[in-house]
Order: sequence, then structure tokens, then C-alpha cells
Amino acid sequence: MKKGFTLVEVLAVIVILGLLALIAIPSYIKASSSVKESNLNNIKTMVTTTMLNYANLNYIDQIKESNNTCSNNDCCKYYSIEYMKNNNIFQANNGQLINPVTGAELTGYVKISFDTTKLELVSEFKDNANDIGNCEKVEYEENNTNEGD
Repeated sequence: MKKGFTLVEVLAVIVILGLLALIAIPSYIKASSSVKESNLNNIKTMVTTTMLNYANLNYIDQIKESNNTCSNNDCCKYYSIEYMKNNNIFQANNGQLINPVTGAELTGYVKISFDTTKLELVSEFKDNANDIGNCEKVEYEENNTNEGD
């Protein structure tokens, strides 16, 4: 009597493993994507909260008007992530804050505005600074002196 598996048995195992992989891989990809999105939202929340706390301590008088009246959404500023890193408002690992979804460095802005109904600063993360209205955009700029120009 011979020991081992027949060709049909081996093929049956391969088909079963293939079906399991067909079911498992998309579920893994979906779960992995969901975890990355959740991680990105947590990073954005951390950056936004850090900037709001910093603004409450250092920038409130620069953002709100002295009489607590703001019109046309003009009591606000957009702070770039680059500005926050370069001014040590928060520390990023190795100087970078990585977007877990794309793998690239996270970019964007934190909008700090004065809420006239609650009389407090509020914040939200913005992926870009489009449609900023009357808000000021605060970005990091290197001191480049081009004396030959």
C-alpha cells in the first residue's frame, strides 16, 4: 500500500485554501483600511486639540476682536501643520507627521475661530485652505534672502 495523497485530494485542498483566501483577503484589506482611517482621524484630532490649547494660551487676543463681535467669519486664522511643527507647538516623530492612509507626510490646516455665541475659540481640521473667506492663513516661511535678484 502506498503512502501519500492522491492528485484529487491535493487539488481539493488547494481549491479550499483558494476559497478561504478569496474570503479573507478582502476582509483584511477592509479592516486595515478602516484602522488607517481611524488612525488618521485620531491624528487630526490630536493636532487640532493641541493647536486649540496653544491658541487659547497665546493667540486668543489676536483672533477675537476686543468687543467680542465678529462679522463675516473674520475672527479666524488657518494655521498650517508646517507652522505648528516649526514653532514647536507639537513634536512630530523624526520631524514628520505621517498620514497613515497615504504614507506621505500629513498636510493641512487647523482653523481656529472665535465663536461669538459661546465666547470661546473653536477649532477644526481642514485638508486645505481653500475658501478661507476673511480668515488669515498662517504658514511657515523660511528666511530666504535672494540678494542677487
